[in-house]
Amino acid sequence: MADIIHFMPERAFTMAGSVRPGAGWTVEFFQHNTTTPVTVFQDEGETIPHPSPLPADANGVFPPVFKSNMLLKAVIKASTGTTAWTMDPCGRSSLSVSSASGITFDPIVGVPATNVQDAIETVYASILSVAADYGLGITNNIPLLADLDATNIPSGFYRYDTSTSGTFPSGVAAADEGIALLYRRNGSNAAMALVPASGSGVMFSRQMVSLAWGSWREHITVPAGAERGDIIRRGASAWERLAKGGAGSVLRMGADDPAWLSGRSVIGPIATTSGTAQGTTAIPAWATEIKVLLSGVSTNGSDHLLVQLGNSGGYLTTGYVGAGVAITSGNAGLSSSSGFIVGLGAAGRSGRGILNLTKRDDDTWVSSHVVDVEGFGASIGGGTVDVGGALDRLRLITSAGAAFDAGSFIVECRP
Repeated sequence: MADIIHFMPERAFTMAGSVRPGAGWTVEFFQHNTTTPVTVFQDEGETIPHPSPLPADANGVFPPVFKSNMLLKAVIKASTGTTAWTMDPCGRSSLSVSSASGITFDPIVGVPATNVQDAIETVYASILSVAADYGLGITNNIPLLADLDATNIPSGFYRYDTSTSGTFPSGVAAADEGIALLYRRNGSNAAMALVPASGSGVMFSRQMVSLAWGSWREHITVPAGAERGDIIRRGASAWERLAKGGAGSVLRMGADDPAWLSGRSVIGPIATTSGTAQGTTAIPAWATEIKVLLSGVSTNGSDHLLVQLGNSGGYLTTGYVGAGVAITSGNAGLSSSSGFIVGLGAAGRSGRGILNLTKRDDDTWVSSHVVDVEGFGASIGGGTVDVGGALDRLRLITSAGAAFDAGSFIVECRP
């Protein structure tokens, strides 16, 4: 598209006026700095030429003049034929928006392009090339880090693999592969983050101070969805969320991991109104303290009570070590290897009280009891027995085969 030509000078007029174009004035166009005539046009498509010389109208106004890609000289003459002024070169304005490739300039160091489009592409490619060196803007493999302990690593994003040397966090090896991020504060101080590619979400970080890398620290990261009261614990390979336990529950350490346990489990009441044995096989495996609460337990004979424990193989009927005392006017002593003995001693005598069982670190349980024997006095005692496995059952039996005829008991288990 052609340029429009500006050939009228900016003039300052005195109060008395000044020479200005009028009827009969003309303009002729030549190549810049020459006397070679040039044809100019009435339209921007350069299809209709102007006459030469080109006359002004009756008001001294020249029509628009178009000519593309050429510097022009304009010679303006008055109606007398005298040259009023010469403008060389004339100004010109493009009537189209120039493309970036059409705007030229001199090349500079590092950017040899001579037009805007080429310069933009050169600079952009240069930026991408530099950014790629540090893992910025990369959608495929980011740069590989050769030495994790190097102190001159530029800020950026890197990966490590089996070929990467250096100090890795405990539990992490180069063979795990992953991402390393480095942030520099200055030439001798920086920070590094490490994320193994396992997908576990584990993250480590360390700092470099005065060109010396410090020790790795593991960040505690947990899955989303934590709620008030939850606890963070270390799992087999990563930190994990342990949901809060129920009201009254307690935290107990298992073989490897802590877990919530109910604060207590209550079994019963279990009636002792018939038969020679009454009990439960629902003792929870986590129980370490058991209370047997007697309420009016009695027999129809002169039998005492025996408390027997057992495991999945059945009840233990031997191996109990301990004794009891029935506090009467004679303070009669009692003992049994068949169970923990609680003295009743006569038909119609009912026992009310508590028998405590506590587990040691092994499978041995220790007992103690204090029971009020109605109309007789009291029974106290204690003992031990090795259950030989996980305790899962407990029962009351009569010592000589008499039948229960009244009362009940409750078994309360705690971790």
